[in-house]
Amino acid sequence: MNKYLIILGVLLITACSNGLEKEAKEQMKKTMKELLKNPDSATLTNVKTELNNDSLCIIHFNCKAQNGFGGYTSTKYEYVYLKWKTDDKTIYKEGVFDLEETESVIKKAKDLISSISELADKDIRKGKSADELERDSIDTIYLVAFGKLIFGGRKVDKDDGEEIKL
Repeated sequence: MNKYLIILGVLLITACSNGLEKEAKEQMKKTMKELLKNPDSATLTNVKTELNNDSLCIIHFNCKAQNGFGGYTSTKYEYVYLKWKTDDKTIYKEGVFDLEETESVIKKAKDLISSISELADKDIRKGKSADELERDSIDTIYLVAFGKLIFGGRKVDKDDGEEIKL
């Protein structure tokens, strides 16, 4: 089991390429301004990109902001930004999740892999190459993120640029 944690750790480090991180952080700022009662009072700290590739970015952060009663609260959040392509368009979804109320996408994916291995009564990943293990992990994380966004996320309206009528 520890080897899966090591593989997942290596995966997270190697998956941090240019990816969606910059775009996801910009959208995260817009979303938090929209969701908070008093966005001018907010401070995002301990911002850490947990996963970043060309189709998924997961960011953990703490948000300290003024609540509706005038006091300040601090909450740890997970921001999930997902991109997928259909035949004719690209769709973006996002979700902001309170980590005190729900498990992180990566932990759920790790638990899913472990549960499948237990149900199969064998290590389903045994004998696979490092590339296959990495693909399996990314696919599982993507699947969990997609499911979480279907039930608790929203579509991101992207500005496709200026329209010019001829």
